[in-house]
This record gives sequence, structure tokens and C-alpha cells, in this order.
Amino acid sequence: MSGVKDRVISLCEDRNVKIGTLEREAKLSNGTINKWTEDSIPNGYTLNAIADYFGVSVDYLLGRECEDEDVMELREQLRRQPGMRMLFKAA
Repeated sequence: MSGVKDRVISLCEDRNVKIGTLEREAKLSNGTINKWTEDSIPNGYTLNAIADYFGVSVDYLLGRECEDEDVMELREQLRRQPGMRMLFKAA
């Protein structure tokens, strides 16, 4: 099982996002992610900020949930087009 840091780095690489950009846009302190060790678990605020940024669940970041490629693609589309969220809320 990969650690939180590995999953976050993988998400950054997959979506062509620099770690510094993620930290800045998620309102995290500069260097936060690089300070994590292999076994460390970030606090709830940090996990939620990163999960919201990437449109994944905190459980996914913690390695308790796998993300299907189709699900990840749909989440990314929803993140880019917030107006589409209303379709799911109405259902």
C-alpha cells in the first residue's frame, strides 16, 4: 500500500500539477507535502484540502479506496465544470 505522500505525488504527476501549485491553491504552507515521511498521515484539514482540490475522497488519499479511471475522469470533469454538479444534486 502506498502512503499518502505517494498518492498525492502520483495525482500531481497524473494531472500535471506541481506540488508548489497544489500547496498554494489548496492554501497549504509552502513545503508541507515534502515534509511528510513515508508513514506520516497529514491532519484532517490538509487531507480535505487536497481531496477537494483533486476531486478525490480522503479515503482514496489514505489508501482505503481505489479510484476507477472512469470515476476519476468524471470527478475531474465535475471539478472543471461546477455547473454540472447541480445535475447530480437534483437526482
